[in-house]
Amino acid sequence: MNETLVPFTTGWVGSSPDAVMPEAVYALDLLLWSAAFHWLDYQIRKDNPGAERDSSTRGFDRIVIYGGFAICIGLAFLYARSSLYLIGVISVIMIIRMFTVKVKSKKG
Repeated sequence: MNETLVPFTTGWVGSSPDAVMPEAVYALDLLLWSAAFHWLDYQIRKDNPGAERDSSTRGFDRIVIYGGFAICIGLAFLYARSSLYLIGVISVIMIIRMFTVKVKSKKG
């Protein structure tokens, strides 16, 4: 599903950067993609207990991602471009955290 939605919504935002619906749908798409990734990572670790935990599955990171994208959906209705700026900020925060915060692995 997301293999088609991400390019579609990205193109839609690119052609209408000040429109409300493209930005709101783009943020919703990113939120759903993030939730699907989190669920997939959970299932992989459940089926393979020795698998390494993804760095973005920490509680703080999930709050930043889910909460941030939910706020982006609302911001799109107030000022469309602000939602894109916030998506950029969330992306930068997560990239920095991915390279600076170590994941504690559970030994079982």
